[in-house]
Amino acid sequence: MAYYKTIKSRMEIKMGVRWGLLAAAVTAIFIAPAAPLIWSLLAPPSEHWAFIVRHWLLADALTTLALAGITAGLAAGLGTGLAWLYTAYDFPFRRGLGRLAPLSLAVPPYIAAFLYVDFLSFTGPVQSFLRDGLGLPPRAAYVHLPPAALAVGLYTLFLFPYVYWFVLGDLARQDGAVIESARLLGAGPGRTFVRVVVPMSRRAIVAGAFFVAFEVLGDYGLAAYLGLGTLSTGIFRAWYQLGDLRSAERIAAGFLLLLFGLVLAERALGRNRLPSVPRPRPIRPVPLRGWRAAGAVAAFLFPIAFGVLVPLYELGRLLRFAVQAGTVGSVVAPLRHTLALTVLGAVGIVALGTLLSVVGRHGPGRWTAAFPRIFLAAYAVPGAVIAIGVLGLAEPLRAHLPPAIGAFLFGTPLLVLYAYHTRYLAVGVEAIGSAGARLGRRTVEAARLLGAGPLQAIWRVEFPLLRPAMGSAALVAAVELAKELPLTLLLRPFDFETLATAAFRYAADERLPQAALPSLVIVGLAMAATLGLRSGAGAKPPEARGGREEDGDGAGPAR
Repeated sequence: MAYYKTIKSRMEIKMGVRWGLLAAAVTAIFIAPAAPLIWSLLAPPSEHWAFIVRHWLLADALTTLALAGITAGLAAGLGTGLAWLYTAYDFPFRRGLGRLAPLSLAVPPYIAAFLYVDFLSFTGPVQSFLRDGLGLPPRAAYVHLPPAALAVGLYTLFLFPYVYWFVLGDLARQDGAVIESARLLGAGPGRTFVRVVVPMSRRAIVAGAFFVAFEVLGDYGLAAYLGLGTLSTGIFRAWYQLGDLRSAERIAAGFLLLLFGLVLAERALGRNRLPSVPRPRPIRPVPLRGWRAAGAVAAFLFPIAFGVLVPLYELGRLLRFAVQAGTVGSVVAPLRHTLALTVLGAVGIVALGTLLSVVGRHGPGRWTAAFPRIFLAAYAVPGAVIAIGVLGLAEPLRAHLPPAIGAFLFGTPLLVLYAYHTRYLAVGVEAIGSAGARLGRRTVEAARLLGAGPLQAIWRVEFPLLRPAMGSAALVAAVELAKELPLTLLLRPFDFETLATAAFRYAADERLPQAALPSLVIVGLAMAATLGLRSGAGAKPPEARGGREEDGDGAGPAR
């Protein structure tokens, strides 16, 4: 035992000395964009700041909070209800519907915005059917939704899968005996859901709702297309319209403080979850018949129809118009740029995420374990905020750098790649860290007892076991990078288009048929990735997975 402890302590010291400083340097490099934002709060404001505060800052902040709060509540209700239906009841086509319903997450909100605006427009399918199919006069067939209401509906429809997956995973770890006891005591379905299921899954519901809120807070494309003033669009206005980087930094800094407060609130609300047993009995689905089964099927068909089928139909319709008019346009250059950025970004995110996760688990103390947590918190920061922080770092260097270095820094997508890593390193850290937590330390420690060195033990024993998680992290990161819009818009070089920026630029110019092809490529890639991930480890229904997974140290379930 003494020899075992000696080997373990030596390994921890070596990992801390050799790699802890490297992990600290990586962390410092990629959280550096926060420095100019913090400094902007201490520096004197620009001449435009009083105008910004007087005319749009407060209204933008209130609109942002209202959109995030209402959307989070609606998404929590929809996602939790569908997850409970899937877990607790058996109905026709259950498994297929359960896989298709969250596919709406593959459609970015900024693409959904212009698709639904066209879908509901005067020449769109809805009003055309009301006029031509039902014979209604144009005034009676007119459909108009206020931009804020349309935004809330689209955010809810295309972001609720976050709550759905959080709650679905949580219900798979709950004890079915609790639900059966409630049923035996005479509780109906509604009372069981409200009095038992919601308290049991409170932590997962809160986590999913806050995840949705963070996505809404960070969105730029949908709000800009619908003409809504939010904090993200305010950052763009300060930089693009006023050319005032200092004011944009101040807005971003205030945004950062708001997000920090929301993260603390999420952790406070997510505490005190009900205890769960180590090996729970799976929840057994109750068969539904008749109108109840039809109602369950209809509940799942709603997000499938409006979150998957309508966008695909509208994309096909717009693409057909573009082909007929000969205005499809070339997506070769945007596709090439997107592939280059996503491949380089995904490889870097997986490599650095692996480094931070391994050092965080095998380091000697809490200071190394803190590095992955920093990036998990940074994932909540919107792309526009990170982009302004990167500009705040890079712009002062422009006048002091040699022309060749300045041209390389600002004339290539180097800043975009750097910001991608700052924004999405959490994807690699979370996926690889969770897989490593399930492995625990004992596999590496066993290799050390057999005479392997620290790096050899990790390379030959742990890395092969982490490869599936690395592949999943690379796939998720690539899809997120392909969809990223505000960060790329702010940092891209001149005349550098990705699929996301090309689709948004065409839509902003009301050239919707030209926006269809790049949008279809993005949606197709995201849907394929979503189906691939869900058909892997997470695709089994709750009743097939049984008990919760435990890490190698017996520390409890992985996140």
